[in-house]
Amino acid sequence: MRWRIAVVPIAVVVVIAVAALGACSHDMSDREYCTRREMGWEMAFPNLTLSDAERGRVIDACVANVAGAHDNGELERSIRCMNEHLKGHGHAYEQYVAFTRCEIVDPSRAR
Repeated sequence: MRWRIAVVPIAVVVVIAVAALGACSHDMSDREYCTRREMGWEMAFPNLTLSDAERGRVIDACVANVAGAHDNGELERSIRCMNEHLKGHGHAYEQYVAFTRCEIVDPSRAR
């Protein structure tokens, strides 16, 4: 009976630790951020297609622009909004609009 008392708290601690690790998002690289942003845009506007070369140029320009958004908190806010609103299911246009409203300032804009 005593071992059950010890095992239950250990199991609870393990479950909480695993859940906490899963809840933490990994650091997102600028390229990953820009790729996710571009994919969200393409899903929201499927009629406006880009070639692979055009997509690459858009992402490269975004990466260059995002470099200046680290210090002022714009990128961090945008990533939080991205994780909150761009879920990958449901209406892509509505999600993209909610995402851009949430972030207020687009850190990928040309400066």
